[in-house]
Amino acid sequence: MMKSMLIFPPGWDPRGPYLSLPVLKAYLQQNNQEVLIRDENVEFYDFFFSEQFFKRMSRETSTLKKSIYFNSTLHIQEAKDVIRSKDSKSWQRKFAWNVLSNLNYLAGKVYKGFEIDFNRMHFKYSHDSTSEIMRALSDRAANPLIEILKRIVQPLKKLKIKRLNILVSLSQEIPNSFQL
Repeated sequence: MMKSMLIFPPGWDPRGPYLSLPVLKAYLQQNNQEVLIRDENVEFYDFFFSEQFFKRMSRETSTLKKSIYFNSTLHIQEAKDVIRSKDSKSWQRKFAWNVLSNLNYLAGKVYKGFEIDFNRMHFKYSHDSTSEIMRALSDRAANPLIEILKRIVQPLKKLKIKRLNILVSLSQEIPNSFQL
């Protein structure tokens, strides 16, 4: 039986899973296909909202340390724990989302022309042009996904996948899917 993988690239709202992955997996398994699934959107945000990545961003720019947003981002892990908890209070969730929103804002200051919020990612390069997408794939100063996705995808190479399927739901996800 040929092993295949369904991957969902970064670019989706991290507050809810992309349910097409498990639905497609179930369908393919009913038809005797061995399928693995990977939500790279979840993996991306888990690393993007990490102290490790924030420290790397803060090393790259002195402006970041002067920002009024800097202090709230010192609570990254606490914010992630609150978001993942079913028992958190309303005010805790608001604080947590504020911390994560501030990280989104700061990423736009570190990566030139990059904007991210919980509903979209936007690069300074157009997602409607192949040549612009190709430029986005090599511009480390404008694209944080280059580094992040390499870290995420490396372990996948050991799985000996015969077929890789990337699910793209929005045209803005096309540059992200090419990086996988």
